[in-house]
Amino acid sequence: APGRGRWVAAGFAAGVAATAVGAAVAVYATGPGAAVIAAAPVALASPKEKDYCASPDYRSTTLKTAVDATVFGLLHDNLEQYKFEASGVVLQDNGFYVVCDSSWAIPVFHDLSTSGAFKATAVQTGNPNDAWKNEALARNFLVMPDDPESFPKGVDSQWEAITYSTSREHFIAVQESILFPNGEYHAVLSDIIINGTKWSHVRSCRSEFPFDSDNKGFEGALAIHGVNGEAYILGLCEGNHCDFGKRGREKGNGKLVLMQRELGTGPENVFRQGQFTELSDDPCVYKTIGVYDLPSSADFLDYSDIARRGDKIAFTSQESSALYVADMVLENGLVNPATFKVQEGTTYRFRPDDDCDIVYCNVEAIDFVTDRLLVGASDQMKGHGKQPFQCLEKDQSMHVFVMPDEISPH
Repeated sequence: APGRGRWVAAGFAAGVAATAVGAAVAVYATGPGAAVIAAAPVALASPKEKDYCASPDYRSTTLKTAVDATVFGLLHDNLEQYKFEASGVVLQDNGFYVVCDSSWAIPVFHDLSTSGAFKATAVQTGNPNDAWKNEALARNFLVMPDDPESFPKGVDSQWEAITYSTSREHFIAVQESILFPNGEYHAVLSDIIINGTKWSHVRSCRSEFPFDSDNKGFEGALAIHGVNGEAYILGLCEGNHCDFGKRGREKGNGKLVLMQRELGTGPENVFRQGQFTELSDDPCVYKTIGVYDLPSSADFLDYSDIARRGDKIAFTSQESSALYVADMVLENGLVNPATFKVQEGTTYRFRPDDDCDIVYCNVEAIDFVTDRLLVGASDQMKGHGKQPFQCLEKDQSMHVFVMPDEISPH
């Protein structure tokens, strides 16, 4: 069971304006990826070490919460989607784009203060000029596949990561690991274009890098450019050693896989009733360029997502309820596979509850908003007694976290 200790909840971080207890708190991020975020005071999170909350370093190693908002409360219309197992998020085009491994629907949030579901309930006049209803529809919505036969409702997407390629001007969604006819397991990376409330499939290619199971593959992905103009993808393995089982839980052995796409020849791969199908004997593939160790000081049980801001890299752990931030070795912001590495960094914990117990049990998605703010998203709580009851509070939710100090992204 998680260790226990007592602490007194502090106020919100600098830069977050709070009114009275119970009043809304609004935060407006600036810059090219600006998005509106907001929240009300909530109970927050924790780590497992017994003495953590009594540590003199508590303030400097703990993430405060600016926003907690359930996905169901943010959407005006859930389009008969009944669970949102959030697994990846990217800030792009002034919005937070989220993938869920349970669905082909992509939630998009431009304002985490817009309680779309509640506004829709309160407004029943049918007046097309109703401001609340129109506002909710415009700011937060679901993006659905334009080909529902290939990506049908009721078939899990198995998407565990999303990133945006500026060179292709496409989003890339990642299925962590699927079983191929030859008995091997590989991730599948799909280029998709989002246009309004529909997304279309462009191209999907498997990873050359193999896995040993269908539930421990790539959990995070980051599009990044190389020194010679290459378009790379960094894949974050969920398990330590990129493995599963007991070895996959050997803390401090995280891995990144650098990949580059080769297009192959013959017809493009397709999805049939939600199942990836290769049609060519020489299909496109994401070739492995290099495999890199994460610092051993990131002693996490698993790894759940990856984010970048300048030369800084951040990655989360669901089971360890933590975030690690470090510098990457880049050349003018570009990857040289021969010299790339992740340097030693700092571990931050998601804030605990009043008993120093973990409540951010399922953080699977992270991205930077500013030098101090990060957006996150949580998966559904595990049922059948696999997680303690307090994990329900944050499940299937969006979050904004405040770092103790600003980073210097270079």
